[in-house]
Amino acid sequence: MEKVLITGSGAVQNAWDPIIEVIQPPHLDSPINSYQANSLLALLVYNVRLHGSSQNIDIQNRSKEILQDTRPRIASCIKEYQHVGKLPPQREFGFLVEKLIFNQKPHESFKFYHITTNWDTVIHKFLIQFYSQIKTLYLHGSIDDPRTLYLPTEVCVEVYRDKEENAKLTESRDAICSILPDCDELYIYGLSISPLDAELFQILSFCLNQAKIKKILVIDNKCLDVIKQLKIILQRPIDIKGVKPEDIIKLK
Repeated sequence: MEKVLITGSGAVQNAWDPIIEVIQPPHLDSPINSYQANSLLALLVYNVRLHGSSQNIDIQNRSKEILQDTRPRIASCIKEYQHVGKLPPQREFGFLVEKLIFNQKPHESFKFYHITTNWDTVIHKFLIQFYSQIKTLYLHGSIDDPRTLYLPTEVCVEVYRDKEENAKLTESRDAICSILPDCDELYIYGLSISPLDAELFQILSFCLNQAKIKKILVIDNKCLDVIKQLKIILQRPIDIKGVKPEDIIKLK
């Protein structure tokens, strides 16, 4: 038996607050939201790609410098928020873990993996108390190494990264692709499967259609939208259920 939990920003309270604090445009009077933050970060990535072909070396270097400066600033702010307790797991997360995932005794009777698109380490540290040997795979990089942070629309290989960074991110992607096909139960919490994340969409498409997976449980405020995204790529029948976080306690 192998269980896999995939988490996104919706699994952590205030997940976007430190990111918004770093990239908030100074000319705006009110804070931007996560949708606008995604747009700004995607624009930053596009500019680096666009200017990479420019004949003006100064423009090339300036775009890369902005990108390289943004990652450590975001990582530092997330670390600070996490350190002072501003990024706790969602209230219902503990119930999901204890009653639905780790409902088997002993826990060593099944394999468990955690995959996340988050940059923080909040969920990893929470899961350790249930499964001391937990292995968390960071598809979009981690604050422990700011160079690895994926920004929206980025993928594991980008021409403006050095070979070492591309190799490290490709290694994470390959590790995830080696785990998912052996999964029996998949839990997806707070993950929107955004159109900006084509790589995640491709990974799920490739892995879930060859996996022995028996059931998928989606926990999200927009769980029906996530299920529709999954059904686009699933080419075989799988039992998929969806539930809003506040209703998860009703599941037995």
